[in-house]
Amino acid sequence: KGMEIFVSEPENLVIPEGITVIGVENPEVFLHTEKLQKYFKDYAPCLFVLRYMSTGLVQWLQSVSNSYLHFGDFDLSGLQIYITEYKKYLGARRCSFFVPDNVEYLIRTYGNQDLYDRQMQHTRHLDTSNHSEIQELARIIRRYGKGVEQEILFEQ
Repeated sequence: KGMEIFVSEPENLVIPEGITVIGVENPEVFLHTEKLQKYFKDYAPCLFVLRYMSTGLVQWLQSVSNSYLHFGDFDLSGLQIYITEYKKYLGARRCSFFVPDNVEYLIRTYGNQDLYDRQMQHTRHLDTSNHSEIQELARIIRRYGKGVEQEILFEQ
């Protein structure tokens, strides 16, 4: 299915300039990226990295010049993670958020209202007004009062 490695000294990891680094939020998605090939063909060549339980990813990303595509959950927490943990440190020039073309359908059809309600406690004041790349996604999430996790794309 591919190869995964753990890098114990990320400061020594150098990758070619043209590779897009794609940050994945959930371990299950990281282990099954082959199911998502059609979504990321425009970003090839790419390197998938796992954000989950990682404290050094942002520091490593700051040390390379590659573009970073955040592949987070399509919910308010996913947007908050993107803004506060990645875009804040990498800037708009290098950092973007992956939004599939059918995201409204996915949220409307498969979205989870309980997930949205639980996240409201810590995302109530989330401001996406300075982040044009995710404003429409935030509007859709709030409109339906639902969020959906990345794994939904396995089935699409």
